[in-house]
Amino acid sequence: MNILSLQNNISKWLENMTLGLDSGRFRFCSNSSFVPVTGMEGQVSTCFAMKAAWQAGIWDKWPEERKKACINFVYSFQKPDGCFHDPWLCRNAKTGWRDFANLILGHIDCDGIRQKKTRNIRAETRQTASTLMMVGAGLKYPLPIEISLADEVEPYIESFNWELPWSAGSHLSHQIMFLTINHICFDISEHYYDIIERILFCLEKFRDPITGTWFEGNTPDNIKINGAMKIFSGLQWLDKPYPDCTNLLDFALEQPFQCDGCGFLNRLFVVQQALKGSPKNFRQHDIHRLAVLAWEEIQKFRKPDGGFSFYQDKSQVSYYSAKVSKGYPVSDLHGATMMCWAIALIMELLGEKAPNEAKQWKIHKA
Repeated sequence: MNILSLQNNISKWLENMTLGLDSGRFRFCSNSSFVPVTGMEGQVSTCFAMKAAWQAGIWDKWPEERKKACINFVYSFQKPDGCFHDPWLCRNAKTGWRDFANLILGHIDCDGIRQKKTRNIRAETRQTASTLMMVGAGLKYPLPIEISLADEVEPYIESFNWELPWSAGSHLSHQIMFLTINHICFDISEHYYDIIERILFCLEKFRDPITGTWFEGNTPDNIKINGAMKIFSGLQWLDKPYPDCTNLLDFALEQPFQCDGCGFLNRLFVVQQALKGSPKNFRQHDIHRLAVLAWEEIQKFRKPDGGFSFYQDKSQVSYYSAKVSKGYPVSDLHGATMMCWAIALIMELLGEKAPNEAKQWKIHKA
């Protein structure tokens, strides 16, 4: 497990992705990227590069000029409504045949299609805000919230389709994060504690006692894990103890590895988070074994150019349905971000068995 060599390879790959561009700009991938690298568009590439570098312990080694350029570029996309608007993403993340195919397959609902643009902006706002918070930068404006009173919580949560827990959990997670960031950064405290308490109370209605995940209906196991990832990504922003997560940890350990960056990462993240609500040293041997297997599995995403691809055999091709590459077998920034995050999780799950260089790898709040 040569974690230092891997860090060096990722660092060189990121250098290649910024070669010849203005400071703070990065190519999404080396071959046939469609994400803009000039003008005030394409913030996703810079966000992903920042996350990959920070998680892999590379960010602190970058020149101050580059770090400031990255922060200022991303920072500039926030509008007075609190959202981060990228013109390129708004133009290209349109409803298409894949959306209707997913509707037929039950992966999304009609409401998801109708509100696609709004939800894309909200999700991208969440990612961008978390990136800025990750590196210690601030926000210009408070983030947009949809819940302002505790009495609004229950109808808000029940308005989602919990047979699609990835989607429902995502939207709820955004609100938990937005409310908490506004509370921390802008001292917006009115009704905050009451709202959070009501969210946690209402969320229990959707928690399955057998798997410990949050869903309704006949949901596939991998989607249950993906939904739990979204719930935990919100709960991690709260200074509160987790509920009993032993059943959820058992369930997550039983699942197979997924062959895309998000699915691969989600299971590891759920295990790492579920440990916070489990007894000390609970299933420690199995968790160490999972970490070792994950390290072996993650090699399938590595590419000869030094980074990682989102899929095992190709780069990411779409982001919120916006086309980002032709999908050649090269590393891409989305894949690199997911895999650097996964490696940081693996190092934490290994605990004392992790190599000394693992201390440079860090886990961020999504």
